Amino acid sequence: MIPRVYHVPPRGFHAPRPGVVPTAPGVTVVEVGRCARRPAPPPVPVFPSAPAPVQAPAPPIQPPPTEGKPMPRKRHDQVTADEWTDFLDAFDALHTLGGPFPRLTDFADAHATLFDGCGGRHSHHPHFLPWVRHLLHRFERALQETRRGASVPYWSWEVDPAIPAALDQPELLERWRVVRQFRFHEMPPRELMDAVRAIKRFDVFQRMLEIAVHAEVVAAVAGADAHGRRGTFATAAATRDPLFWVHLANIDRMWVEFQARCPQEGPRTPREVLEPAPLFGVPVQAVLTVQTLGYAYA
Repeated sequence: MIPRVYHVPPRGFHAPRPGVVPTAPGVTVVEVGRCARRPAPPPVPVFPSAPAPVQAPAPPIQPPPTEGKPMPRKRHDQVTADEWTDFLDAFDALHTLGGPFPRLTDFADAHATLFDGCGGRHSHHPHFLPWVRHLLHRFERALQETRRGASVPYWSWEVDPAIPAALDQPELLERWRVVRQFRFHEMPPRELMDAVRAIKRFDVFQRMLEIAVHAEVVAAVAGADAHGRRGTFATAAATRDPLFWVHLANIDRMWVEFQARCPQEGPRTPREVLEPAPLFGVPVQAVLTVQTLGYAYA
């Protein structure tokens, strides 16, 4: 069928004839049979779009170092040279000013608050063991932020009363600004430790562990010079000595042993909140089991 083309003059609309579709002036209509349609508009040019930016893949989320099993805290004489290096490198990293919270100075401030609250001496604190456990746990997690596999060993001075060699290097003590006049013969005797382990009540056990065992270790490690000046271990600045943390780990381990012997015994006020914030601010009951904190003693 041959299409017929009609041109409508630009003078207005005309009455449609049969088979012709009315249109606007100046518009050409192509009729095929009895169906009329406008010509298709020219194709719109399509320009290639800029390639979408390639996004770098998100870094994988690192699982916590204790995922699947508790992080072991080893006895000091079972720690390898590489493990000592990880511990000390992480400890030195916490000295960095302007680093993320908490830094070593934050732990020092918390310890100073407790120390000053006791009148600058080791008198009884009603939540001594929970306070130590939380402080030590936060410290260990801060170490792991800088060295993933770092953990705090414990100094079992009953097995070996000598200070671990890795923590007794003169150049390290000078760098840490730590002074010790260690008198190992003043460490707690075995008879005292046997008496402490025979205690069945938590409040009595905690008091003896603090004012007898802990205080005697502090006095023996710090010592005093000829002028009566005590070493760093017996001051509020004890936190800058890594041996302080290794000693606290042993105190915490003794509490774990007590909990295994006397599982029904514990703090009388578990809902009381440990201070000071922001390093603390948690209830006592939050630190009663080491399993929930993700570590164990090897």
